Amino acid sequence: MSELKAYAVWDAGTRWFHWLNVLCVIGLMAVGLVILFGRDLGISGDGKVLLKTVHTLIGYVFALNLIWRFIWGFLGNQQARWQSIKIKRGFIGTVRQYLASIRAGRPEQYLGHNPLGRLSVVLLFALLATQMVTGLVLAALTCFFRPSATGLPSGSPHPVLTQGCWSPMPRKCTIARPTRACVSTAKFLARYMSTAFIP
Repeated sequence: MSELKAYAVWDAGTRWFHWLNVLCVIGLMAVGLVILFGRDLGISGDGKVLLKTVHTLIGYVFALNLIWRFIWGFLGNQQARWQSIKIKRGFIGTVRQYLASIRAGRPEQYLGHNPLGRLSVVLLFALLATQMVTGLVLAALTCFFRPSATGLPSGSPHPVLTQGCWSPMPRKCTIARPTRACVSTAKFLARYMSTAFIP
């Protein structure tokens, strides 16, 4: 019987990304569900503000981690690089061949992702990038647009509202100045959206 041989496949940068991503996604889901069912759980308006702040902070960590992984796709080892998951000409044939090898009971062996794994990674990155962009857009809109619950027209550009305005039916809202992080996020998104989607 031949001895098993160990191969170093996933580098430290990729492993750190994976675990931080897992923690961020679980944290975003948990806090998001608590916010969603806040009324049923008896969470006050101030509690909801705190939860939304925590959700936003986790979202920033998630976004920075994902951006790091995109950069690491150019710097990491062979399996971490974009070249290893690139969908090339003849990819469908490779997937069929791989599925045939599974059905035959002798699956082809790959260092890193097999063809189905590569496809799932591409789809997962697309979903994570969509989640990042939509989350950053919502964070920027929260900084500059009044919630409709204030009784003021929704969509009117205004600086950040103070915490009391997050309660479901606020009695009084005051206006505060936007933070630098909000301004920077909004400017970045405005620049990105104008270059990415306008032909």
